Amino acid sequence: MQYADWYEQDREFLHSMYGDGWQLMAGLLAATSPQVRLETSWQWSTAIYRSFKAGNEPDLSMLHRCHILNVQRALAGEPLQGRKVRAFYAALCGDTDAVVLDMWMLRLFKYYPRHTHNPRGGRYDRLAAAFRCVARHNGIEPAELQAMLWISYRQKHGFGPTSYCIAGQDKNQYTFEDLI
Repeated sequence: MQYADWYEQDREFLHSMYGDGWQLMAGLLAATSPQVRLETSWQWSTAIYRSFKAGNEPDLSMLHRCHILNVQRALAGEPLQGRKVRAFYAALCGDTDAVVLDMWMLRLFKYYPRHTHNPRGGRYDRLAAAFRCVARHNGIEPAELQAMLWISYRQKHGFGPTSYCIAGQDKNQYTFEDLI
């Protein structure tokens, strides 16, 4: 099953790059993920992480307003807010039951109308529960099925498969040893 291991590969990559700080980096990536390209989220999160680990106050001026509070929560070790952001963080951290219903997934299921935000009134939870049922019925972990569908649907619309492994490998990123 192509791309089923997307979250696992990225989790391993984060662990190899950030050692004991990998979960903080995962939190920053989740916090900066709404409505931006994966590569942008990677760049922002990397800059924030480096500044924070160097003992400096990270510059959050490049972020969208919707990212700032969750970035501050991640840096403080507090739980992130928002169903999609929390689910994304959980999936990055290894929760195979997590279902990330972002814009791409909602469009795939013809749910995401143009110019609106996340499903309201418990709809997100009902969609995620239905997604889990479909995944389990087909013998696939929900996070794995979501990753496969997310990448396939984006490819159908002209976007290549991407991951944090790809975003981080060719941008002169520090390794864990460099950060010590």
